[in-house]
Amino acid sequence: MAEKEKFQSVRPSNTANRGSPSRNTGNRASSKGVMKDTAVRFEARAPARAYRVCAREEATSPDVITVALIDPRSTHSYVCVKFVATKSLPVEFSEFVIRVSNPLGKHVLVDRFCKNCLLMIRCHYFPADLMLLPFDEFNVILGMDWLTLHDAVVN
Repeated sequence: MAEKEKFQSVRPSNTANRGSPSRNTGNRASSKGVMKDTAVRFEARAPARAYRVCAREEATSPDVITVALIDPRSTHSYVCVKFVATKSLPVEFSEFVIRVSNPLGKHVLVDRFCKNCLLMIRCHYFPADLMLLPFDEFNVILGMDWLTLHDAVVN
């Protein structure tokens, strides 16, 4: 009997955290003394999605970005430092410093950007403010700032 009282005093009340998902795990005794599995509910999160864009025919042209990433989870858009150096793009200092991390857990502090870089997609030009990023997996990463500005739909 002592174990049952102890179990009941640990169990959260139904009125606490109303609207919040239950975080209890494991088994608990029902009124008939039979063990039942309790349901575990967690907030649903959208899966991470990123889209890679590669140019085929234009890859030999020196002025064409051949690898770009569209990343709706990124708040800013980026350009590879090596790409900026090879194209001699003008660079400005930002008013703020942001910490950027990649999926492998590495992070850098970024405080420089290329303002109003023109990106051509299917014969249309789109301006972009691109933060300089030392990671070189992609020439350009287009984040939510660019996607929102241009009313882009990613599906």
